Amino acid sequence: MPYPSKISVEQIADAAASLAREAGLSSVGIRSVAERLQVRPTALYRYCYDVDGLMALIAELAAAELAGQARAAVAAAEQRGLGAAGAFEALAGAYAEFAAAEPGLYAALTTDTSRSSWAAQPGVERKALWNLVLQVVGRLTNNPDDTGAAVAAWSFLHGFASLRAAGMSGSSGHRDGFARGLAALTAGLKPAVAP
Repeated sequence: MPYPSKISVEQIADAAASLAREAGLSSVGIRSVAERLQVRPTALYRYCYDVDGLMALIAELAAAELAGQARAAVAAAEQRGLGAAGAFEALAGAYAEFAAAEPGLYAALTTDTSRSSWAAQPGVERKALWNLVLQVVGRLTNNPDDTGAAVAAWSFLHGFASLRAAGMSGSSGHRDGFARGLAALTAGLKPAVAP
C-alpha cells in the first residue's frame, strides 16, 4: 500500500465511523481503517496514535451527530410550545433513537478513551453534547448548572439504550418502559412548587 502524501483526521474518522456503522464497533481497528483508506497502518498513528485515539475520533463524530439531532428535536418541541418538559422529552427521544439507529457509533460514544496517548483528543463534541443535556435539564429544574439532575437523566437514557441494545427486554419488549421512566424522571426533576 502506498504511503499517503496527504491524509486527514476527518478521513480517518469517516472511515472508522463507516466501519462501525457497517459491522459494529468491534470491527474498527488501526489495520481495518488503514485498509479502508488504502494506506499503511503506520500512516494512522501520527493522527490518532493508538486504538483509543481512533475510538475518540469516532466518539467525537457520534457526539456531533447526536447533538445535532437532539438540538433539532428540542427546537421543534420549543416551536410547538411544549415547555421545558417537552424539550427534555424531545432530547430523550432523540437520544434513544440515535442509540437504536446507530449502535456502532453509540458504542463508540460510550467507550472510555481516556487511556489514549493522543494529545489532540480534546473531546470538544462530547463536551458540547454534555452541555446540551445540562442546558435542557437545567431548564426543567430551574438550575442552569444542575449537574446531578443531568447525570441522573443521562444515566437513565444510557441505561435504557444499553438494555435495549443487549436485548435484555426479552420477548415482551420494552413496552412502555421508556415512556414511563421518562415521565417519572421528568416529574422527579421538576422543582417543588411552594404551597
